[in-house]
Order: sequence, then structure tokens, then C-alpha cells
Amino acid sequence: MKAKQKANELVDRYLEYVEAYSSQGQIENAKIYALIAVEELIEITYAASRAEYEYWLDVKREIKTIKS
Repeated sequence: MKAKQKANELVDRYLEYVEAYSSQGQIENAKIYALIAVEELIEITYAASRAEYEYWLDVKREIKTIKS
């Protein structure tokens, strides 16, 4: 799966669990949770696999580009 697809999938999955006063705020909150999860994966994969590490860095960059 491409990094952009994974980024959108993660944010979409968190959307149903977060609340906010607006849909824009809800997307921003979902992005924060997705970034936390990806940060954990980056730490884990750093020592294990260069390819996986780079993939999760790409996913992180893509999450940050998702528009609210």
C-alpha cells in the first residue's frame, strides 16, 4: 500500500473515535492520533528494517498533508 493510502486509512479509522466541535477539528484530532501511532512504528522499525522505517516516515509526511 502506498504511503498516501495508508495515511488516509489511518486518519479515517480514527475519525470515528474522536470528537470535536467541527468536522475540521475532528480531522485534525484524527491526524494527531494517527501521527502518535506512526511515531511509535517509526521508533520500532528504526532498528529493524530501513525499508519499513522509510515507509512509515512517508506515511507520517502524508498524514501531515491531509487537508482538514
